[in-house]
Amino acid sequence: MSETAGTIIKLLAALTSPKACVKYLTVAIALYLSWLYVAPNLNDLKINSEQKSLLLLLVGLGGGALIGHFLSETISLIWDRFKISRDKKNEENKKEQDAMESKKLKLEKEEALLEQIKSMFQYFTSDQKKLLRELTDKDQTVDTRSSEIVALLNNEFIHNVIQVQHKAYVVAINPVLKEFIKQHWQAELEMRINEFFEAHGENAQRLLNVMQHGESISKIDPSILEGLTSQTGIIRVGLDDEDVPGQWLWFDLHIREKLTEMNAIEYADELFIEEAMFTKSA
Repeated sequence: MSETAGTIIKLLAALTSPKACVKYLTVAIALYLSWLYVAPNLNDLKINSEQKSLLLLLVGLGGGALIGHFLSETISLIWDRFKISRDKKNEENKKEQDAMESKKLKLEKEEALLEQIKSMFQYFTSDQKKLLRELTDKDQTVDTRSSEIVALLNNEFIHNVIQVQHKAYVVAINPVLKEFIKQHWQAELEMRINEFFEAHGENAQRLLNVMQHGESISKIDPSILEGLTSQTGIIRVGLDDEDVPGQWLWFDLHIREKLTEMNAIEYADELFIEEAMFTKSA
């Protein structure tokens, strides 16, 4: 094998990295430039040709190595910054995609939960409906041993906020359901009020006038109480607990507030009508 071939093989074996390649290239260029531009300036020096060759070799090797090192480090620094920027951007894109996917899954879950309660709300017990409606105004304290409460918790319609006793928790409504419960509640109150007017005709407005003006009404026709009970209806009627002659009238839960909202009129929550105030119309 010739000496030149052996040298080439050794050089190839040394080219183990891009940095090494850069250095070899810059050394070669530096040697060429030193022969081209430095060598003519050495002619006036009183040194022999062997010393000139050694000097050119050292200049070429040293200069080329320094330049190669500078270039390789600069390229490496630029590449590292590029990789960091690329990785950061990829990470940000991944986080953004994950956030979008998470938001999408959350919206799908919320929509499914809303559709679920819409389809099954009619089957809730009156206590469950009452609790959900009250929770649209403020959080409530409940006993989580109740099977009705457990069902609401398990279906994620409500969730615990804080424990106040062994099995008593302050609970809050799932925000996804809040608007539906409010709208359903208001629609039901309006429906009950409309049914009351349909069932009692002119007496319905007379009863509201009584609840509005109260004791300022001197005489009341007892016939307006026909059809009222102590158990159902938006206005209920009952005897006094202490057997005082007369009748109690009171609004069912939240009806007074709804009527005030609808008519812009303040009504008494309850009213006692003495027996002497009743008089039959002529």
